[in-house]
Amino acid sequence: MLLVAVILLLQAFVQPCSAGIVSGLLELLYPCMPSFVWYGLGLESLYLNNVCSLEGDVQKAVACLYRHKVQPFEKATFYYDFYDASEYAEADFLARPSVLFTGEYSVGKTSMIEFLLGRPYKKAHIGPAATTDSVMVVMKGDGDFVSEGAAAAMRDDLPYTTFANRFGGPFVAEHFKIVEMDHPMLKDVTLVDTPGILSSKQQDEENKFDLAGVAKWFADRAALIVVLFDKDKLAPNDNFKRALKGIRVHKNRVIYCVNKADALSPVELCEVRAAVQASIQSLVRTSELVNIRMGNFRDAPYIHKEFKEQFDNTTAYVRERIDELANPRMSKERRVDLLSVRARNVWAHAILVSHLGELMQRKLAGWCFWNCVTPEQAQEEIVGKLESIMNYMIRQPENHGVQKGDFPDVPTLQETLRAWIENHKGDHKTLADFPFVRKVHRDALKQASHDDARKLIKAINGTTEKTRVKHDEI
Repeated sequence: MLLVAVILLLQAFVQPCSAGIVSGLLELLYPCMPSFVWYGLGLESLYLNNVCSLEGDVQKAVACLYRHKVQPFEKATFYYDFYDASEYAEADFLARPSVLFTGEYSVGKTSMIEFLLGRPYKKAHIGPAATTDSVMVVMKGDGDFVSEGAAAAMRDDLPYTTFANRFGGPFVAEHFKIVEMDHPMLKDVTLVDTPGILSSKQQDEENKFDLAGVAKWFADRAALIVVLFDKDKLAPNDNFKRALKGIRVHKNRVIYCVNKADALSPVELCEVRAAVQASIQSLVRTSELVNIRMGNFRDAPYIHKEFKEQFDNTTAYVRERIDELANPRMSKERRVDLLSVRARNVWAHAILVSHLGELMQRKLAGWCFWNCVTPEQAQEEIVGKLESIMNYMIRQPENHGVQKGDFPDVPTLQETLRAWIENHKGDHKTLADFPFVRKVHRDALKQASHDDARKLIKAINGTTEKTRVKHDEI
């Protein structure tokens, strides 16, 4: 215990450039430390006797890897507080792939689903105002049937239990419906129609729930995301911007479409495409040019027929992407991708909070000796210097591979950190409560996002021998 105290005091006096030395000493001393002094993490026995089979059922293998390698880190590192996320249930990896339709109100989401199905579905409402006020999950059934509220969300065979837990009983009771239809398209996919995302002002005036958060919850689980814009609503409102930022990590699964584009003249069409492209480009933070598809998703003749071929190609492209989801190989690869993306995000987050927690602990230990600042001042100093701290962290060799693109932009992250600090004042938590995550744990997490995912892809393609992955006791 004396040696542990010496190491913790040493943290207070070393310069930031020497932080790696202290971390290395802690790594070496870890086996000698009782668990109660190891920052209360409880990760020391995470993988004890854990075996996940990577043969046979890919969906179950992915669910096992998530449960044993990724989910414990989410809970230990306050991941859900930072990324407006919730944990995956096993049903998320076993359910049919879903297609999410999202956008502001009255952009044609419901009309597009009915156009793709070739007929209306029960409880659907179409109009110029925000007519769809519920999440409508359109799925395969023996006949036309609608279930609502908790009875729909809490079904064991569907992955919506965590949705009900995340958004609460009142929202689910009033704004969640499952529509079952006997339709060939729904044999292999589920279509999700979401309420139009309102601005903060409209949301407050109409007492609406967090619709941007609802869209993100489904986006995190969707195999395909169709983001619709209206030709007359080119500038996204504040909540829609938040939703777009939340789904940017899924860029390979997103289709951006401008609906009702046949009502535009050739000049207007080019101007609208450029305006929407500029809006999205500023939010998704990618060097690649975002592809904006122009179309009109309704069963009616085009008003301006100059770009008929382009509109038809957009419709054909959307149908083709949905049809691909019925391919068993594509469906399995999607589940592996779901695991890989989440594991990568959690891995980067674990590195960040571990670094911030270690920095805060040094400041608190030093406070008793020479640095006359309060914990509140120390936290604000860390948050204020976040960009330089992250730049330093990224350069460290032990954090190989982590990039700025793995995190939200610095202002957003600073806002999130300040909100976390404010929310945890009541239980007396500070940044010092962020866990110090050992390299061996970070490596196990990265393995899930890369090595295990690669093995599963090879297994899907039939290019690998049967294998099992087993972690040594830690």
